[in-house]
Amino acid sequence: MPSLARAQSDIFSSRDSINTIMEFHRYVETADNLQKLETGKIQEFVTTELQRQNQIANETKVACEAKLHELQNTLEKVRE
Repeated sequence: MPSLARAQSDIFSSRDSINTIMEFHRYVETADNLQKLETGKIQEFVTTELQRQNQIANETKVACEAKLHELQNTLEKVRE
């Protein structure tokens, strides 16, 4: 009887393997969709971060230009 139990176990194991192979395309499709979703989220994060940093850079540039203009005016007044 142990050989019958082993044979049944082998059959079920083979059936599971066959089912897994038959459904493999679904696993691949799911993995592909998850990868696309993750890539999209990363791209959105990077875009948002670049926009944030660009805004900070622009604000810093404007403040720096204003300070330089102020210093230039002060220098001109001192020269007079």
